[in-house]
Amino acid sequence: MGYTFNTSLKGFNLKDLSNHYKLNLIEGKIDLNTNLKGLLVTKNQLFPIREIFLNSNGVTILTSNQLVIKNLNFNNLKENVKSLKNLNQIADLKKSLFTGDTSIADQEIKIFHKEDILELPLTKLRVGNDPISIKGEYKIKSKHIELNSSYDTSDSFLSLFKIKTKGIISKPSTTLSFDDAAVSLLLKKLAEKELKKSLEKKLEKKFDKIIDNLLEEF
Repeated sequence: MGYTFNTSLKGFNLKDLSNHYKLNLIEGKIDLNTNLKGLLVTKNQLFPIREIFLNSNGVTILTSNQLVIKNLNFNNLKENVKSLKNLNQIADLKKSLFTGDTSIADQEIKIFHKEDILELPLTKLRVGNDPISIKGEYKIKSKHIELNSSYDTSDSFLSLFKIKTKGIISKPSTTLSFDDAAVSLLLKKLAEKELKKSLEKKLEKKFDKIIDNLLEEF
């Protein structure tokens, strides 16, 4: 039997959901609008909610309100990446990611239902001046989540860093990765640029001094 399932929910508190499943991933409130279609094969036609979520196709639109990603600090990471001088500082860089939380600007987010998979297409989360691009999926049956995030920015250095979250939803692991060779090359170029600036300033001062001495002679 074919079915259509439409529902709306306003002001849903994600903290209540987190407490129920003993999670500490996200806080805030959302408005939710879900439109699903599918084929019902269960004998329990009175309350087949589980089957609807496991076998449906459609879309859910979330409107966020004061969302906070817990235990991941994208702003802190960004500032530390921009001040990175050498690869020996990478360990401290990783610590900065896991110290504090991240507030997300209120916005609309789409989730696509593909039977037992909830898919988050490439989405830009507004976090300060450098949005976070994120995409991933959640498998309802296995309770497995996988999310890939990176900075959506013209800053070539910042864009080299990727954040990946994966594992069972109750206890996922998050890792920070980067291209060693690309980061090393960029650090070298930045060092050369700083050295060039320093030399230019020294030469400029030396030239000014020579001019001052010549003027004194006249």
